[in-house]
Amino acid sequence: MSLRRTLSRAIVAMLLVAAASACSGQDDSEKAGANAPQSELPPPLVVPDEAAAVARVSASLHKNKFTTLTDDCLSYIPYEADAQNFVVDVHERHGGACGGDLATSPRLFTYQVVKASGAMQTDATDPPAGLFHKVD
Repeated sequence: MSLRRTLSRAIVAMLLVAAASACSGQDDSEKAGANAPQSELPPPLVVPDEAAAVARVSASLHKNKFTTLTDDCLSYIPYEADAQNFVVDVHERHGGACGGDLATSPRLFTYQVVKASGAMQTDATDPPAGLFHKVD
């Protein structure tokens, strides 16, 4: 009888250890996930709409000092280029404190914003040539 009781306790102990390891929340697939390639991780930023694209462009152009004009003297013209990208044309706004000819609104430069990642490119350093380069 004591051998049977000892075996029963051993079996119960093994089951408890197995159950505890199963509930620990880390199996082999989760441990492997910690070393998963970067491409399997979710994107760092999603740009859901044109307003979000304009906000990113405004912050970027001021951070990178592509113009000394304030947002009051800039016009942002966003549109959806395709399923993956927004395009935002940046124009001068004339009139009032901004000065300039009211009949004109020259394009300064253009940004492209990737919807899935928020990555941006611009032709701000060479707008006439329209050559785009990465920018943050």
